[in-house]
Amino acid sequence: MKKFLTAVISVCLALTVLSGTVFAADNNIVTVYVNDGEISFDSAPVILEGRVMVPMRAVFEALGATVSWDSGTRTAIGVKDGISVSLTIGSNTMYVGSKSVPLDAPPIIDGTNSRTLIPLRAVSEAYGFDVEWDNATKSAYIGDHARLDSLKNRVAAMTLDEKIYQMMIVTPESITGVDTVVSAGETTRDALAVYPVGGLIYFAQNIESAEQFKQMIANTQSYTKIPLLIGIDEEGGTVARLGKAGIGFPELPSMSEIGSTGDPQKAVEVGTTLGTNLKEYGVNLDFAPVADVNVIRSSALGSRSFGSDANVVASMVSSEIAAMQAAGVSACMKHFPGMGSASGDTHDGFVMTNRTLEDFSGTEFLPFRAGAEADADFAMIGHISAPNVTGSNIPASLSSMMVGLLRNDVGFSGVVITDALNMGAISKIYTTTDACVSAVQAGVDILLMPSDINEAHYAIGTAVADGRISVEQIDESVMRILDAKMSRELITVDD
Repeated sequence: MKKFLTAVISVCLALTVLSGTVFAADNNIVTVYVNDGEISFDSAPVILEGRVMVPMRAVFEALGATVSWDSGTRTAIGVKDGISVSLTIGSNTMYVGSKSVPLDAPPIIDGTNSRTLIPLRAVSEAYGFDVEWDNATKSAYIGDHARLDSLKNRVAAMTLDEKIYQMMIVTPESITGVDTVVSAGETTRDALAVYPVGGLIYFAQNIESAEQFKQMIANTQSYTKIPLLIGIDEEGGTVARLGKAGIGFPELPSMSEIGSTGDPQKAVEVGTTLGTNLKEYGVNLDFAPVADVNVIRSSALGSRSFGSDANVVASMVSSEIAAMQAAGVSACMKHFPGMGSASGDTHDGFVMTNRTLEDFSGTEFLPFRAGAEADADFAMIGHISAPNVTGSNIPASLSSMMVGLLRNDVGFSGVVITDALNMGAISKIYTTTDACVSAVQAGVDILLMPSDINEAHYAIGTAVADGRISVEQIDESVMRILDAKMSRELITVDD
């Protein structure tokens, strides 16, 4: 899911300054398609008064119009098939030929990068294009929308059980009952028929050789109705399941070493190396990069973080994500809202930070915002508790407020996944039922490694049946998951 547009779900507060307009970051970032082809933007558009505003040149050219700019009158003009559309900065009137058309939102100049932004729907419809909006994936489809129709049809054809399982990524052991899975045969095939999960995550114990690992994944995928997300923790440095397996996979330095160079190109090289090699093995989801900022020296993240400078971390994170996904592997930035201010480890038990929302917004959120603008397919929400933000000790992964901040402050529109739910910060305090229901109620899309898959499935199904979780919310999560799979070509429009 490539998200370069800000969604039409809330009104952006704008402050007018001499150089242009500055916008509050309180909206999701979305994708725009023209005749099912995605538009790339070199700067993030914004939303103003409930209207999607897009960079002038990119949208005009995507619609097939030639574009010009009159700096004297500050007017943008697009011409297509003899139809001239002109818009003037600050004016609530658009001209289509000689006909005036009122606008709900006037064109503006974004003061942060001097880009001219124009209203998407009004301009598209002026050239005769219909615009379809999908709220789940925060995507605007201009003209043809076979992609959107395909996704909607897939969701509609699924049973509730299939949808709930699609919202889980688990270990192969948890569905097969085998102590250590190193191959995929009848047992795996039968398990996937019972548990049609959205994905599987593999660890060092599952890796014996390059050929064995590739074959196991290929066999596993052949047994599925909907292709699986195949996930792994391959960060480089100390967390490298394949890199440390001695099977020829590139072993990368720690991200603190990469960050210390201050050179984003080094992060591009990491992303390209990981994406290219993981795809060769059949892995399509990497739980990387770490987007946490090391606020304190004693942070449990240590060398896994790019460093203590939030701006450097942001640059590294966005560079690695873009490169990895360009190679065909989904990136998952982690661990929102940021673990770098606490010395405790959520693997072991309860971990709390005293950071305030102002602290987070000015530091830890910066890399996540950069990752959202770089189109990260996934974002992992951690189990750290931040009572000065949420008002309680509830872990971020179970907090609707924290998920809301990830969506609306950071602007992330992709798939939100929990950190592993069998970690001490969850398993020592909550039952599987309470943790899974609370996470989904909070707005999480995927449950990672619930302690008991049967209990997790039953708990979510029961919560839907009694109205604590709506079918519409389940459908939106599944839509986002399938959208990510389609973006990485695991499924196609014609399947």
